Amino acid sequence: MTPTGPGLRTIIRINLNFFFGTVLCAVAWLAWPDTKEAWRMGLIAIIYGLGGVCMILKSFIEIIQYLFRDRAVNKFQRQGRAPQADRLADNDALRKSGMIK
Repeated sequence: MTPTGPGLRTIIRINLNFFFGTVLCAVAWLAWPDTKEAWRMGLIAIIYGLGGVCMILKSFIEIIQYLFRDRAVNKFQRQGRAPQADRLADNDALRKSGMIK
């Protein structure tokens, strides 16, 4: 088991979360009202802004999870020694252990 990092689907998902989070934050900034009479647009802008920030934070959290996972896998791999080939059992060794007659 070697740390290969996230797959293509995960990379695309993270990038799409960043993109759509940025788009939602931009829409929130554009929808922010200039006058007091348009206070309803302020509520919509706040909802869009919170959604965008949540999507961006979700992407950061997912990246951090993958970094910690790779670090844990590398630490686990450093604990053991390199794999070695075992010698094949010949007929004498099998007879000596009582497996064949």
